[in-house]
Formats: sequence, structure tokens, C-alpha cells
Amino acid sequence: MVILKLQEEGKLSVNDPLDKYFPDYPDGNKTKLKNLLDPTSGIYNYTIGIGKEDSAIVCHPVKKRLIMNVFYHKPLDFAPGTKFKYDNSGYYLLGMIIEKVTGKPYEQVVRKLIFDPLHMDHSGFDILNLQDTSKATDYDKLSASQQVISHPWDSTVSYAAGGIYSTSGDLYKWAKAIADKQILTENS
Repeated sequence: MVILKLQEEGKLSVNDPLDKYFPDYPDGNKTKLKNLLDPTSGIYNYTIGIGKEDSAIVCHPVKKRLIMNVFYHKPLDFAPGTKFKYDNSGYYLLGMIIEKVTGKPYEQVVRKLIFDPLHMDHSGFDILNLQDTSKATDYDKLSASQQVISHPWDSTVSYAAGGIYSTSGDLYKWAKAIADKQILTENS
């Protein structure tokens, strides 16, 4: 949604090649921002390369370069635009592009363009440090005899690829805003 909003503002285009923002990205001239959005980029999914077994990485704040090193130089799985395959790496890159285009942290831009105007007051990014009695607990195992609490990934690891928490009330505001075309024009 933020990428499309920035396109409406003339700050970027979904037809921009990836190498416009990452000049050294391998095959970046073949991949368009729309390939990152829909996901048809062929870029390796970084969440395949790391997991809960890497809790020393995923459960703590990390620098973006560490995550990018997981996928940046991997060969494409297929030529951009030829197949569909979900990958979090494209969304991670889009978050970084949002920062490059706006000069502001991804989280601030999402808050300014989406959360604040829609009064999504119970949505944010840092689930690990969220001090709220209504915060749900995620379990790896939950039975009468065993309760193993899952440790969520730090928001710096999931970043623009899923590092947001919300409530059903805020998600209703989000769905209504999309249906009512409050954020984007009908054309977008």
C-alpha cells in the first residue's frame, strides 16, 4: 500500500527496475518493483535460509545488511515475471526502497500514511517489547501436558516482510479503508 501511495505522489513507479535503488543488485535491471509486490521476482526467500533454529539471530535486533546477505547474491529461482512464488525478500527490499525514497524509517512512513490517518492505534512493529495485557501468546506446542511458548522474530528481522502486529478492530479499519478507497485512488 505504501509503495502504491508513493507512486501516486510521483516518488517512484512500480515499473522502476530494482537496480535504480540497489545499483549492484544481481540482475536488478531485470526485476521491477511490481515483481517484488506481486511476487514474481524469482528472488530467493530469505526466510527459507533462517528459522527458529537461528534464534541467536531472529529473536534479537539485527542490521539490515545481515538479512540481505542471506539472499542478496543468491541466483534467481526464475526469470522475473515468468512465475509466481511467494518470497519475503521482495517485501524486505520494498521496505528499504520506502526508506530510500522518503528519507525516513519504514515504520515512521507506515505510521504516517496508514496507521495515523486510519486511527489504527493498536498496530505497530515491536511485538517483542509490547507491554499490553491483551497481547496474545503464540505457542509452538499447546496441550494439556505441554505448553511451549514460541519466541517471535524480532521486528528488525521480519521488517517490511511481516513485522507488524495489529488487532481485529484495527484490521477492520484497514479493510474498510481499502474498500472505501480512503488511502489510494481507484486507479491505484
